[in-house]
Amino acid sequence: MEELLIIRDLNKHYDGIIAVDKVNFTIMPGTITGIYGDNGAGKTTLFNIISGFEKADMGNVVFEGEDITRKSVIYRSRKGIGRLFQIPRIFSDVSVLDNLLAAGNNHEAKYLHNYVLKPAAIRQNILKDRDKAKNILKEFNLTSKAGLKAFELSVGEKRLLSLCSLLMNEAKLLLLDEPFAGINEIAALQIQNYLISLKSRGMTLVMIEHDKTKLFELADSVYEMKQGSLLKKTSTSHANY
Repeated sequence: MEELLIIRDLNKHYDGIIAVDKVNFTIMPGTITGIYGDNGAGKTTLFNIISGFEKADMGNVVFEGEDITRKSVIYRSRKGIGRLFQIPRIFSDVSVLDNLLAAGNNHEAKYLHNYVLKPAAIRQNILKDRDKAKNILKEFNLTSKAGLKAFELSVGEKRLLSLCSLLMNEAKLLLLDEPFAGINEIAALQIQNYLISLKSRGMTLVMIEHDKTKLFELADSVYEMKQGSLLKKTSTSHANY
């Protein structure tokens, strides 16, 4: 089995402050990897570099065998890297269903000239996207919320909507930044069950989480991050590689 993600000697400094220090690790497909550490340990910066929101000073990010170190956020997203932020990035004044449609991978509709050159293909893809979005909402028990504006959702439901958007965009690698932060135990259990389900379908997850109990319950392996360095990996009872 080939690695899905390879991180080689990543470094990131800010005015002499080390945020990420010679980080190396690999992620195998179909696994959950956990990362924990104190605030300021470099976890979010590491995610920013992997997803393209920040550029590393040194090192490489390799995804599915391709060096994407210098590729844009959009390129990485289209390749299949999805990012779930601690504060959900959704369109608050847009309906839940339309949030998913906006996240769809209907590439023809993203180019204005295709409305003249490929109108039939665009119409067909729009119908497919609607069916896909409705199926995802059903899977995450959000069908009854489809017509609501996103700001009307609870914190947990907003996080689920963000997760649904990544699935709508056909992400293969999910970078989850504190998926359990700020939600009640019922919502946390729902999200935990969904993450297990996604793994069972072959999806790959890397998760930053302060709740180490949940981290070790879910992850196949767990790293501690400290002062920019990723410390030795701990395999859990869920490890399958």
